[in-house]
Amino acid sequence: HTYDLENIHESQVNSIRSAANQHYGLSVLSTELETLGTTHGSLTYANNVVTFQGERCIFSIPKEAIRSMVELENELEFKLEDAEVVFSTSSNVARLVGAKVSEEICIL
Repeated sequence: HTYDLENIHESQVNSIRSAANQHYGLSVLSTELETLGTTHGSLTYANNVVTFQGERCIFSIPKEAIRSMVELENELEFKLEDAEVVFSTSSNVARLVGAKVSEEICIL
């Protein structure tokens, strides 16, 4: 399982990592997200997570958080609980993610 812990101050990371390992036997990984150049990248689907990344991860969305997905011409729209994400694309992403046909899909 993957759990996203956001807005953790750098000074707290080591104590969280240590407590998770000691009490639960879990390894905590830190991921530095891309903050510049977030308009172009690769959209991949693996382990039930849709990830958009450039040189680094821009964001990732667990498949169960996606309420619906629509692809019209060259746009792909993800509807989440309280947000929408729209991409311009040239592939048939919605069919592949919906059917789990591929572990890795489409370059935007």
